[in-house]
Amino acid sequence: MLLSTTATRSPTRSLLTKRTPNLHFSSSTSDSSAASIATSFLTRFRSLGPQIRSQTLDANQLRLLSLTLNRPSLFPNSPTLSSTTTTADPDIPSGTPLPPGYHLVYFTPAFLETDLGADGTDASYNPSHPFTRRMWAGGEVHWPRDGQGRVNPLRVGERVTETTRVLSAEAKVVKKTGEEMVVVGVQKEFANGDGVAVVDRRYGWTPYRVCWIREFDVDVDCAD
Repeated sequence: MLLSTTATRSPTRSLLTKRTPNLHFSSSTSDSSAASIATSFLTRFRSLGPQIRSQTLDANQLRLLSLTLNRPSLFPNSPTLSSTTTTADPDIPSGTPLPPGYHLVYFTPAFLETDLGADGTDASYNPSHPFTRRMWAGGEVHWPRDGQGRVNPLRVGERVTETTRVLSAEAKVVKKTGEEMVVVGVQKEFANGDGVAVVDRRYGWTPYRVCWIREFDVDVDCAD
């Protein structure tokens, strides 16, 4: 779920490293309540339908992610990906399967800085102001299996389709503070020529405090 709330003027402590300057947002009013904004948001995306993009999985992008994670190779006993140990940039052959979770390096937002939200994130799935400040709170990834229990891995060089659906948008209230928020559920499916390979559900952003959300539960616990 993606979780957005209105801002507050009282100081708070964050469990995440602050990377953005101080941001100022107005409080919600009767014309911009969480319930009305959640309804409008969900109606808009249901009318638009699934958002679909296609991309060829680039080998170099995969290599750079592995090195960023301080992993010299994609799999145990596979060739090193570091150019400091070879005379030429190592190659990842087409057809190489992606390690679990590495799909995240693809289908990244392609926007100008001026098109991003005030918090520096992709604003494509933001509810309306003032519920626009967000923070990641959790998610889950599934790799579907066929009748024989085999997964369908994404592979280097494949043309892959990402299908994004908004599953839900609900108005909630933080019990400890009485604040309104909009909780949005988003699901992404990644499919190749053999069908859906990865199902990625994403939960929870909040602007200024960390919240733990039990899946599809109304209770939200926040750390001040």
